[in-house]
Order: sequence, then C-alpha cells, then structure tokens
Amino acid sequence: MKKIKLLTFYTDSHKELYEKYFLSSYKQYLKDDFELLVCHYKQITKDVSYGTLGFNQTMIGKVEHIINNVDISDNNPLVFTDCDIQFFKNIKEDIIEDIGDYDIKFQDDIVCVCAGLFVCNQNEKILNFFKDVLNTLLNTVKNGMDDQKIINYFLNSNKHPIKHSRLPKNKYFTVAASTGPKQWNGENFNIPNEVIIHHGNWTVGLENKFKLLEYVKNNR
Repeated sequence: MKKIKLLTFYTDSHKELYEKYFLSSYKQYLKDDFELLVCHYKQITKDVSYGTLGFNQTMIGKVEHIINNVDISDNNPLVFTDCDIQFFKNIKEDIIEDIGDYDIKFQDDIVCVCAGLFVCNQNEKILNFFKDVLNTLLNTVKNGMDDQKIINYFLNSNKHPIKHSRLPKNKYFTVAASTGPKQWNGENFNIPNEVIIHHGNWTVGLENKFKLLEYVKNNR
C-alpha cells in the first residue's frame, strides 16, 4: 500500500529542533507508513520568529512545498506539520478516521485554526485553495500577512467551497488547549492522555520551544 505523505519545512535556525523532536519521533513511530517529504528552506533573515517579516516571507516557501506535493490522483490523505512537532504513536489510523470525507482539518489553535498542522484529502479544491493562499501571500506579505492569517480569512469568509473543520485538540495538542490563548513561559500545565501529536507553539523563542517540547515529552 502506498505510504501517506507527511510534509514538513524548516530553515537552519530550526534544524536542531527538527532533528531532536520531529525527526526522531518520526523514525520511532511513522517511518513504515509515512513518506517524509522535507523542505529545507533558505534562511532569509536571522530572526524568523512568528510575526516578523522574515517569518512571513519564509511562509511563501512553505505554501509552495504544499502545492508541489498535492497529487489529486492519490486517494490517501496528506499531512502537513511544522518542524516543532513531536509524535507519540503511529498516527495513520487516527488521521484517516479524523479526516473522513472532509477536505481539510486543521489543528485547533483555540482562537483560530493553525496552519502549522493539518490533514487534508488531495483534491482539486485543496490544490486551488493553497494556490490562492500563495497568490494572496505574495501580494500581501510586506503588509504583515502570513499564511495562517490568509487561511483563516478564507475559511471565515467562505471564499472557497471546501469542507473544513478542526482536529480534536486533546489528540493534536497545543499548550493553549490547557492554559488558554496566551504565551507559555514555563508554567506547568495538564497534558491530555489521548495526545498523539504535540505542536510546540504558543511560546516565543527557540529556547522556550525546546523547554515546551521537552516538558510534554517527559510529562505526558
């Protein structure tokens, strides 16, 4: 049976993060059922923290990576995750069940959907959706827009006729699901027993990302 495509994306600033958490847990749990398709993108600026122009410009490469790997002849779903992700089991059965007949489901980021973790069925609607995201990003990146803002705008305005929803936040976990939509700064929090993927967002700076990922890894 054909493997399910798993896409991720990183720059040199996030290489250690990618290798220590994403890649190591992929090798432990997913390598037999998932085809890893990695985009190692050029470092545009030294600071690619969320919200900076460097970050927003880097997202152009991320969306291009998604578009280049959507194959409408492939009946398997496609998974995209940022590189600050760790897996805790083989997620194959979960993602097939959770996506169902939806076109796309995103991680529940509490205040919006998260562009850094989603599962989609590979069809023309999804391909056209991300092409429109890319075109809009190219025209607005210097105005402070990123892929996540554009995606949420499209979904909220029903600009594209795609069937979409959010993934269960107890399984596809972010710290904000426990603490609320605020930056994590080292405080303890509860981790759901059902967690299968943890995304180390809702914190600022690489040092905090390492601490957050390590906390979940050691306390789940």
